[in-house]
Amino acid sequence: MFSRLRDYTFIIIGCILQALAMDLFLVPGQLAAGGVSGAAQIINNFTGWPIGVMIIIAKTVTIITARAEQVAANIMRDLQRGVTSWPGLGMYSGQERQILFCAISRAEVGQIKAIVHEADPNAFVIIGQAHEALGEGFKPLKQ
Repeated sequence: MFSRLRDYTFIIIGCILQALAMDLFLVPGQLAAGGVSGAAQIINNFTGWPIGVMIIIAKTVTIITARAEQVAANIMRDLQRGVTSWPGLGMYSGQERQILFCAISRAEVGQIKAIVHEADPNAFVIIGQAHEALGEGFKPLKQ
């Protein structure tokens, strides 16, 4: 119990220090940190969108698996997210595999990792940052 409380305390302190660093040094100095917060700062500079909102944007998941039907069915059932599939060929291994692509919220990253692992522990998963996700389940697609 104490260990968990200590971990949460350090996480909270880290969040506060990161927020202070961004507010007091990085943003006023027009310096971009690395990773998601740095990308959010750059986008904020050109669009004015709040940095906090930019850090919570969508993720994309690419899954290379021998069990595409099961993985896709579990994602659609558990996360209610659409999944796109196309055939792929491992150039190193020469093995044919299905490639699945899905857009998820940042909060769903842990769930999708568990879903994929349960269906295919040998799957190859790439989780990337999406600038924007438009359409059903996300913001409406408008011209």
